[in-house]
Amino acid sequence: MKVILCTLLFVLQVGFLSAHERFGFKIKQEKQERIVKEAYADGLITEHEYLKLMHQQEVIKESIATSDLDNNWTAVEHNTVLAKLKRAEKKLKKYERNTER
Repeated sequence: MKVILCTLLFVLQVGFLSAHERFGFKIKQEKQERIVKEAYADGLITEHEYLKLMHQQEVIKESIATSDLDNNWTAVEHNTVLAKLKRAEKKLKKYERNTER
């Protein structure tokens, strides 16, 4: 009985954490988009870089919306969106420092 109760509690906690984190993805994506717009306004990135970064943000938005259609995020969806957000952040830093080749 204790094993079943502990397992149920664990499943509920994991469900709550993953449901909570999807809102964090949306907030993180909006923050990245705002940073891209500010970097372009400040002249830190070129127009071409800006367009590439904004396209990447649109792809991330679509990925979040697609994953959120059934209100149940699988581990693959979670990891995919997380990887896209990390890649976008890394690319933005590269463009701001002008280190892309």
